Amino acid sequence: FGPDNTVFLVRQGLNIVKRKALHSMDEQEVAEEGLRLFNEFNPDEYCIDSIGVGGGVIDITKNRLGFLKNRVRSVNVGEKALDPAQYYNLRAQLFWNIRKVIDELAINIETDELDEELKSIQYGWDNADRRIQVEKKDDIKAKIGRSPGDADALALSLYSYIIAPKDLRVSSKFFDVGNVRSLHMPTSQEARERVSPYATFLPTSNENDGMSASRFVQFRRNRRDFSFLS
Repeated sequence: FGPDNTVFLVRQGLNIVKRKALHSMDEQEVAEEGLRLFNEFNPDEYCIDSIGVGGGVIDITKNRLGFLKNRVRSVNVGEKALDPAQYYNLRAQLFWNIRKVIDELAINIETDELDEELKSIQYGWDNADRRIQVEKKDDIKAKIGRSPGDADALALSLYSYIIAPKDLRVSSKFFDVGNVRSLHMPTSQEARERVSPYATFLPTSNENDGMSASRFVQFRRNRRDFSFLS
């Protein structure tokens, strides 16, 4: 919407198999393209950013999908994290934990935009110096000249993989989510000693330690997850 791209990413297991970017399209046009991809890939889950105009896309999509609307997940990354003691908000929880799967992720598409966006993201601590916080999107946009749509779409595409428990119970095309997976919360010093290949800690460092993308390990799984971000 507006000057920023709308980015779709399709994930199958830990493979990113398709990217689609749209520019200057309204809610109806974006919803139509999402439905076309939904019909093509028949995903188990379709994550849509609910912030702002994304809410309209969700409404259109659910109305068109009928009984399949249960596969649509509305995600507001500005809301409280599933683990609020460790993360400032859901966005921080998603992006911090991308670091944990990046070496296992296979991206079978051109990723120049995604690589640049992920490397530009900086992490810090909240005012109490106890919860991980991600740099504001406007600050990232000021650095790279665009909204980080590909990085945000990747975070949404990995929503269920990051948030869901290890004992995810699959039943037909739907699944049940039990208790949220517990992840170790590093101390400030620990985090700074093992900075993400795609992140820099504020304010102590401004260097990235290279990309681990060359070490991607390809996993093939049956489940397909589908992510959209405006």
